[in-house]
Amino acid sequence: MIGIDEIIKEKYTASLMSNAKWRKLLTVLNELQIPVSFAFIDTEKFSDLEHHDLSFVDDYITDCTAHGSFSFKEIYAVRLRENEVLRKISGERYIDNTKSRLLLEKLNKMGKFPIKTEGDFVYITAYQ
Repeated sequence: MIGIDEIIKEKYTASLMSNAKWRKLLTVLNELQIPVSFAFIDTEKFSDLEHHDLSFVDDYITDCTAHGSFSFKEIYAVRLRENEVLRKISGERYIDNTKSRLLLEKLNKMGKFPIKTEGDFVYITAYQ
């Protein structure tokens, strides 16, 4: 079985996210209660499952229901919706981008993050 480090060495030329950046990102995502989907280095495909509570210790996400625990090194990218569809008390639906805008503002103040907006999603990619 090929290890994580071998997969990274074989597929990528550079790491764009340090453990410190992961901790900052996960902290802000939890503060703003923004759900995310992950793509992992083995497949680089996003799961349809969105994760809401991203508990972490050191360089591991400790409890991710569908995937179990995993190291930051295993994450190829994180995807979040740029807009939330919310409902007013009347039941009327509306689009709100407050959380994603706040996330981008906070991350911009914390340093340089590999952020890309494409379609309805914001992506933060760990490798190139």
